[in-house]
Amino acid sequence: AQPAAAQALHAKARRDPAPPAVVETLHVRLCAA
Repeated sequence: AQPAAAQALHAKARRDPAPPAVVETLHVRLCAA
């Protein structure tokens, strides 16, 4: 995964409330990519 994309995702996650499961899934996918 690209660090910039990960940072953008984390920023969006903090800015926009989202189901924890969805955030965790995306985070795991980025880390595993």
